[in-house]
Amino acid sequence: MENLAALTDNNTLLTFNSSNPGQVTPIAVTGIEGTLLGIDTRPANGLIYGLTTANNLYTIDPNSFDDGTFTGTFTLTDEEETQLRNNALYVNLHTQNFNGGELRGQINVPTAGNISVSGIPIQESQEVGNVVPPDSPATGSFDVTYDDATNRLTISGTFDNLTSSLFPVGPAADVEGNSRSAIHIHNGVAGQNGPILRSLTASDGVATLASTLSQPFEGGTISGFDFNPAADRLRLVGDNDQDFRINVDTGAVIVDGTLAFAPGDINAGVNPNVTASAYTNSFAGTTSTQLYNIDTLLNTLVLQNPPNDGILVTVGELGLDFDTLGGFDIASSPNGSNTAFAVSNSMLYTVDLATGTATNVGMIGDDANLNLQGLAVVDPLTGDFVFDPAQYLASNLDLAGVFGFDLAAANQHYLQFGINENRPVDTFDEVRYLASNQDLIGVFGFNPEFATEHYVRFGAAEGRSTNSFNPVSYLNNNADLQAFFGNDLDAATQHYVQFGFSEGRIV
Repeated sequence: MENLAALTDNNTLLTFNSSNPGQVTPIAVTGIEGTLLGIDTRPANGLIYGLTTANNLYTIDPNSFDDGTFTGTFTLTDEEETQLRNNALYVNLHTQNFNGGELRGQINVPTAGNISVSGIPIQESQEVGNVVPPDSPATGSFDVTYDDATNRLTISGTFDNLTSSLFPVGPAADVEGNSRSAIHIHNGVAGQNGPILRSLTASDGVATLASTLSQPFEGGTISGFDFNPAADRLRLVGDNDQDFRINVDTGAVIVDGTLAFAPGDINAGVNPNVTASAYTNSFAGTTSTQLYNIDTLLNTLVLQNPPNDGILVTVGELGLDFDTLGGFDIASSPNGSNTAFAVSNSMLYTVDLATGTATNVGMIGDDANLNLQGLAVVDPLTGDFVFDPAQYLASNLDLAGVFGFDLAAANQHYLQFGINENRPVDTFDEVRYLASNQDLIGVFGFNPEFATEHYVRFGAAEGRSTNSFNPVSYLNNNADLQAFFGNDLDAATQHYVQFGFSEGRIV
């Protein structure tokens, strides 16, 4: 059983487990330039990377959907200006859990002249419809400016604590050419729903720009995309026979040998059409690996050996008509096992690396019309647990003394030695560390990642306490919290860091 992420043709990830591909969690990837061509998990740091048609590489964190920004500038018609002045426009934010809208904010502005209004709230309580979201931490606000002389409306805002990822809906483009989005301006008075007028550009924390390719990739959507775990370089190949080796930290491209079948191969002389690629032994610290590709026209599995030369050797037929777009990845473990998965149309397959034979596992989700074009194993070591090298260092201070905050070195140590040594991987309580060091709350707020890094870099050497905060005492001294949280000590600790400290609550 492996946790996988499949890439659709509209910048959405579908995460699922290979044992139950029908149950998916969709995650929209927003705030990027272009359309994603492929995705893969980088063994050196465990992050998912994606490449777009704009030749930009992004890191992708499916768990960072809950906060972000939105903005847009539009020219209103006279009728739309009247709607604006009559408070008949609103901003609506759509999420996977609440397709009709999770946050809504009526645009209440002056009835004449130029407009400049800040801090208009978007709230669950303003939503209207059959499925109204419950009261939750989700919130947001936006600012409005309007130039009466030019009819130019500008809206910019933020949101945080969403229950699920953004859900793009509506037309492919609005009347001004803005692309489909999860946040829009609608026509409707308070208490009524109405049609989409304009699409706002939304950006959450899922994607972060890593680099831009130094040489453009021209293979289009029919391309193979996978990390070489031994060299820590991204392999990118296309049906135009381009063969790139990429440093994702800088975007530097080395152009390797053009793809071609080996002399004497059964397909020698045939023009390759590679649509998906994957390396074996895909974990940090490996010393050997092999690169496999799927040829979409021949419907075969091929070995690229050596990868830098682009020489292809036919392994065998898949036994199915593989779609022009597809995905391929290999789940590996340090004990030498390699399990290959592929996606074509809406189906998940396993692939026998010795023969090429593909075996149907099942449909991904419930949409038979899906066009999937990428696949990544998102936690290749265990299938349930995502290794955090920062936590590993914080839980093993002897290693922090050797490596400092070198996450790649920590990851490699765990794979080569830590597993066999049965080292702890997640014993450091970063939230309690913050609660025990109030000066850090003032600096970091509620940021567990920064807290872990601080402890490894400075806190341990400074002799800072990791557990002096007493959540039992905190609950005993705050009866309202005890009534709300009961005996949930983790929730009490988090409350103190997020709210209790700034409220001056007694510990």
